[in-house]
Amino acid sequence: MMTEQIDPQLLLKQSLVKERMMSFELSTLDDDFYKIIRNWMANLGDDRIPIEIILNTLLQIRKNKIATLAVSLNTDPEIREKMSSEEKIYFDKMAEATMEFKESVS
Repeated sequence: MMTEQIDPQLLLKQSLVKERMMSFELSTLDDDFYKIIRNWMANLGDDRIPIEIILNTLLQIRKNKIATLAVSLNTDPEIREKMSSEEKIYFDKMAEATMEFKESVS
């Protein structure tokens, strides 16, 4: 897979830059993006703190975008193609909770 050929630190930084540039749209992450980053970070020791800051910033931005898409009940399959496997689970749960809420108040 393409992400395995790229330095994980560079991959993480590039992903954050792309995500910030795309404002309201999701940039595309490979299905195993977070797994690659987690595995790499496990060997960093004390050097992981600045990397965690970058990762947490990326997570916050993507989490907000995914939540917005989920509550809008956007069913465009192209959106899911841009998400990692973990993000797809988050999106599905948010969309399901939104539907249940909508049905309970309608």
